[in-house]
Amino acid sequence: MTGPTPPTTTVTLNSGCEMPMMGLGVWRMKDKSMKEVILHAIRIGYRHFDCADFL
Repeated sequence: MTGPTPPTTTVTLNSGCEMPMMGLGVWRMKDKSMKEVILHAIRIGYRHFDCADFL
C-alpha cells in the first residue's frame, strides 16, 4: 500500500544546495506524537521539517 506522495519541488539556495519548498511543520505538536509523525513522514519521503518556534 502506498501513501500520498510528498512534494518534490525544490529551491536552489545560494550555496548551490537544493531544499524542498514544502516541509512538514511540527511547531505545536506534542513530543510523543511528533516523533511518530516525523518517522512516518521520513518513511514516505519527506526531507524538510520546519521546527521553528514562534514566540
